[in-house]
Formats: sequence, C-alpha cells, structure tokens
Amino acid sequence: MTAFKVEGKESIPVKFIDIPKEKILIEAVKQNARHGKQLTQREKSDLARKLYKNGFSDLGKLATLLAVSPRVVEDWTRDLRQHERDERNERIFELYLA
Repeated sequence: MTAFKVEGKESIPVKFIDIPKEKILIEAVKQNARHGKQLTQREKSDLARKLYKNGFSDLGKLATLLAVSPRVVEDWTRDLRQHERDERNERIFELYLA
C-alpha cells in the first residue's frame, strides 16, 4: 500500500479468487511471497505452527510455501508433533486397557 501512495495512486487493483475458507491463509502467504514484503523468520515460524495446527501436516510442502528448508519446519513443529504422538499413544493405551 505504501508503494501506491508514493506513486500517487488512489486505488489498488484487487483480484478476487474463490477458495475454501481453510485455504485463505495459505493463499495469502503465496501471494505475499510473490510481490509483498518478505516475512521474518519469526513470522514464518508462527505461520508454520499455525498452519500445522490447522491440519497442514505435509512438512515438505509447508517448507516450500514458507521458502525454508524442511529441517527448519521440522524444528519449528517438533513440540507439536511430539504432543500429537503423546496423545495418540495415550489413546492407544486407553483402548488397550478397555
């Protein structure tokens, strides 16, 4: 938006796309990466964790989306994945005892 003001523009062209609600954040990240201000590592980490919590579990695709290595995404989501494993194992144990 700042660039448009500097150029003396009074309006910004808008592109409407029809996507499911759960994919809006993913599309926003893609579009911003193409022509917007680049995200900081902290912002990318926060996004990786948020997307992972919301079901985006393919770490390779997540790494590509955020323009980082898969290893970095693994580090950012390590505690979340461990928590999932712990909950799964607890549920398995409960079913075993039932």
